[in-house]
Amino acid sequence: MLSLSDASVSTAQLTLLYRSGGTSGAIFELSFSISFLHLSKYHVHKVTHLHPGGIVSYSILRPPSPQANCKPGQETAPVLLQLHGAGLEADNFIVGHSLDPLPNLCAWVIFPTGVTPWSGDDWHTWGFADIRAAIGSIPSWIKTMQWDGIGVDTDHWLVSGHSNGGQGTTYIMTHWPDNVIGSAPVSGYLSIPQYVPFSFWRPMESRKRMVLDAALNSWRLELLIENAKDVPLQLQHGSADVNVPVYHSRLMYQLLGELGSSSSNFTEIKGARHWFWGVMTTESLTQFYQSILDGATPSSAQDGFSFVVANPTDFGSKQGFKIDLLEDPSQLGRINVAKRSKSMTEAVATTENILQFSLDITYPSVTRQISVDEQTFDISNISAAEHVTFWRERRKAKAKNWCSSINEKPPTFLRTGRQLGGIDSLLRTEGPIIINCFTPEAFSLAVEISRNLHTYYYADSQIVGPQATSLPAHSGNRITLALGAAFPPRKEDLPFPIQLSSTDPHRLSFRNHEGLWHHITATEGSLGAIWVEPLSDERVNVMLWGEDVKGLEQAARLVPTVTGVGVPDFVVLDGKAKWNGANGVLAMGFFDSFWNSTASSFVAG
Repeated sequence: MLSLSDASVSTAQLTLLYRSGGTSGAIFELSFSISFLHLSKYHVHKVTHLHPGGIVSYSILRPPSPQANCKPGQETAPVLLQLHGAGLEADNFIVGHSLDPLPNLCAWVIFPTGVTPWSGDDWHTWGFADIRAAIGSIPSWIKTMQWDGIGVDTDHWLVSGHSNGGQGTTYIMTHWPDNVIGSAPVSGYLSIPQYVPFSFWRPMESRKRMVLDAALNSWRLELLIENAKDVPLQLQHGSADVNVPVYHSRLMYQLLGELGSSSSNFTEIKGARHWFWGVMTTESLTQFYQSILDGATPSSAQDGFSFVVANPTDFGSKQGFKIDLLEDPSQLGRINVAKRSKSMTEAVATTENILQFSLDITYPSVTRQISVDEQTFDISNISAAEHVTFWRERRKAKAKNWCSSINEKPPTFLRTGRQLGGIDSLLRTEGPIIINCFTPEAFSLAVEISRNLHTYYYADSQIVGPQATSLPAHSGNRITLALGAAFPPRKEDLPFPIQLSSTDPHRLSFRNHEGLWHHITATEGSLGAIWVEPLSDERVNVMLWGEDVKGLEQAARLVPTVTGVGVPDFVVLDGKAKWNGANGVLAMGFFDSFWNSTASSFVAG
């Protein structure tokens, strides 16, 4: 952190001394100057913060003005998130100044960058982590600037965005409904599969298609729109938009209408194209912003609701209910909640594909008695804990197989938190990504992966050799590259379902959900594979293996770089995939909460 002894200076000269080549290397000197632009603290300005991946990111912040339309005695103001479109930086004038016509909103306006102009991965895993970091930096800014104005409520967000930012807005309101007090997607697409149809992919058999579709569940926002039923919504789209067809907003409005939503509105601007000056401050949007900020409160309790999730790690809570684990990660999970009485003293919940969920008892609408799949739990005497955990005990009779932390300690599941999800769980790293090059022949490929991670995400990575098999807990997620029999050792207490054959380094052994082993050998070209496996502290290792360099190179193409292309927990492929696409894979699928393969996984033969 740098600080100036004289805040009135206009330039500063800096000199950096650094060493190259280890402790005995030569010392170099780099000098440069910085020019400062002095602005009012109420003006939009750039604020830097750390992304969880260990890199420095930034956002554009506009604090509430002295003339902000806040209520008398109001102590905090919510965050107004504005998400930019694809290919734009947050400090671009048309982004950072898009709300200039509305200078007196009672909100902390922040324009996250999503790390890159393409928001990393369309405001999902990597990009959303940057949003959370940007919001979390506001209290630090308040302290550093000795701000004496209205405080910030970092838990409640009014979200709006244009184009790709409109899609990001829909993502946030469907994944974090308890945090969203209002949502305004503008000229946005509903989901990647809706925007860029996958009908031009190579034909594939239905079981393989099912695995790929399931890997995209968290991206398919049309399947999750029910979560936003009670979120105040203002859609806006130009009827002449040739970039993102108005169909997307029409479909979202239709889906919400079919659910009986009474809080959604749609303004279709006749003749308007994708973007125009003032697109984010039209009359309908201005009225919407103001109406939300006039009564910025969490979503009100309803008689009943549903919460649908794909990968639980990507989701927050809805009315205090948070789904933690799914029984089968390839399928959506759902919890339906109804209130049995007008006083809301008892809730009735039914679940589908839920292994564990938690209930925040401090949430305003949470009841004191809950029935879960016809099992009743009294939570009226719990006052100290902030949440109660419920989990399904498979060893008990099906009629009574739910347990709670009221009387028991929750079980230890082997796969939780940031380890959930497909190969893109790599992007939930907390710290630089470690690329472990286990064989010298793979070094050039490790460099290419490092370069790609920087190109697409600005991610930081460190390439290490095979001696670094035990890394400190504070290091980030890992990628390991291995060839043939040069396979990293594993802990014996975790019999992982993918193993190198004990007799042939040119094939893999795979254990299915029934405990039966399949031996996978290339039928054309070289065998390669990619899968995710556990490390300590919710970290993951993305394992890249090939029987030779060609097989390893082919597997490495599945390291996440392109948005909207779901890669499941494991993929095994050979030379057929080069010309036959996903239809040429030999195995792919998912691991459950115990790191066992699921019944929905595909294995050839």
